[in-house]
Amino acid sequence: MTNDLQEVERDQQADRFFLGLLLVGAGLMMLLGRLTVNTSISTLIGILLLPMVGIVFLVWAIYTQRFALSIPGSILLGLGLGIALTQTYPQLGGGVLLLALALGFIGITLLSPFFGERKVWWPIVPAVIIGFLGALLTIGGEALKLLEWINIGAPLLAIAIGVLLLFTLRNRHGHA
Repeated sequence: MTNDLQEVERDQQADRFFLGLLLVGAGLMMLLGRLTVNTSISTLIGILLLPMVGIVFLVWAIYTQRFALSIPGSILLGLGLGIALTQTYPQLGGGVLLLALALGFIGITLLSPFFGERKVWWPIVPAVIIGFLGALLTIGGEALKLLEWINIGAPLLAIAIGVLLLFTLRNRHGHA
């Protein structure tokens, strides 16, 4: 029983430490970004903020062996990478931001076995959708016409699937 209490106390101390580190670090970076007169430094701080927060979440996840903390860590790291790429190389465009965010979701799946979890596959769904949209935006030109069709087709598909689910639910419960 005392081992369980010690483990809970250790986790609580780790949570306070990492949350405190996260808040102080992010606060200092944001304050430094506001107070600096050099716009290059301010831009660099803005570019590094999300990846650094993502890294803190991943270290926190690894230290406490809690898979759930790797989820925001992976997503923020992917999003931060996308922001860094689009800020550093503006010619790449916004599609690269979405592609990097998709990588963040894939990171969740890749990290899951290291936490004693079986490999989780749900992050692949948003990764594929976000990555596909990012690829279309990055390619541009004719690919954007496909995006217009998706804007029309996706809501219609959602309605059709919803009606199908409601219809099958109604029939399974014996309602006419």
